[in-house]
Amino acid sequence: MIGTQIGQKIIHLETIDSTNNYTATMFKSGEIRHGSVIMADVQTMGKGQRGKSWDSQPFENLTFSIVFDMRQLHNMTSIAINHLVSLSLVDFILKFTSNVHIKWPNDIYVNDQKIAGILIENQRQGEQFVSSIVGIGLNINQTDFGKLNATSLSLLTQKRYHVKELLFSWIGCMNARLRDTVHSDELHQQFDQLLWRKDMLISFRQDEESNAGILRGSNHLGQLAIEINGKLHYFHNSEIQLIVN
Repeated sequence: MIGTQIGQKIIHLETIDSTNNYTATMFKSGEIRHGSVIMADVQTMGKGQRGKSWDSQPFENLTFSIVFDMRQLHNMTSIAINHLVSLSLVDFILKFTSNVHIKWPNDIYVNDQKIAGILIENQRQGEQFVSSIVGIGLNINQTDFGKLNATSLSLLTQKRYHVKELLFSWIGCMNARLRDTVHSDELHQQFDQLLWRKDMLISFRQDEESNAGILRGSNHLGQLAIEINGKLHYFHNSEIQLIVN
């Protein structure tokens, strides 16, 4: 076991600018503790990676945040938190469909289309890593994504779901991971096994230029390992962007 359970307190909001912002404020003020989950039917300023917004149709999807008090998680790193949450989402989605993978660093794909995204924001007090706010957007009932390369449980199964009930199902998956995982090395190995297009030729963009290589995995710093001309190169999330063909 690597940490205490989550979901003992759940706050359901109809409308909020960002569940991550709300969660961070509430945790800092002492109004919520480790494991609290904040969900919202509508996010007016949902956040995604690289400063992008997360657009979700109101009442159709799961948009929520969790606070992790790092002092209760045996000095886990933010990378291990990313692995933990990503794997719990894979566990959850596999209840409904197959061919689920993790697109580095923290998107979940089904059949080469995005079904979920994760945004992790860490808080420090001086040199101490105090907490991690994890925001999750999971496509449930939305069926129109315009030109976005996205899918949802509804599109995959031809069913509609009760969104809040699925939150409890995911919490069960997350707590199972917390209970059954002994060490962060185990999380890293499982994360790497599920990487989207692992050991396949991928295209990526670096400094506005396109390049290609074979995706080999990731390391404990969260860097992606890409084999280019027979040599391994390691990249942080801020350095490259994978191209989905």
